[in-house]
Amino acid sequence: QSDLDVLTGMNIANMFFNIANDIQNDINLNNSIDSNEDKIKIIEPSVLETFKVRKYSDLEDEKTCHITLLDFEEEQSIMELSCKHIFDEDAIRYWLSNKSNLCPVCRREFPFIYKEN
Repeated sequence: QSDLDVLTGMNIANMFFNIANDIQNDINLNNSIDSNEDKIKIIEPSVLETFKVRKYSDLEDEKTCHITLLDFEEEQSIMELSCKHIFDEDAIRYWLSNKSNLCPVCRREFPFIYKEN
């Protein structure tokens, strides 16, 4: 084995070592920037207050809350999201404030903040 072969082999080994090191540095950088993996998206509180709250009427198309799975009752307090889906007011407030920033029916995403999971 010549000196050139040994030097070339060392250069290739160093090159692979440097590539592996760069990849690890990129992973560490991404983990420090995006540390939201242990957090969940919930609705921005100010957005929640923009949804219409009203009393349920038997004339509604929806008859059941898709969160509680209970039939709505006449004059029950409901919340209508901007996607037009309606829910029991307390149930949807809890869902959007604690579980997800998505409509439980159509999965429309609403502006969010991160919350510790």
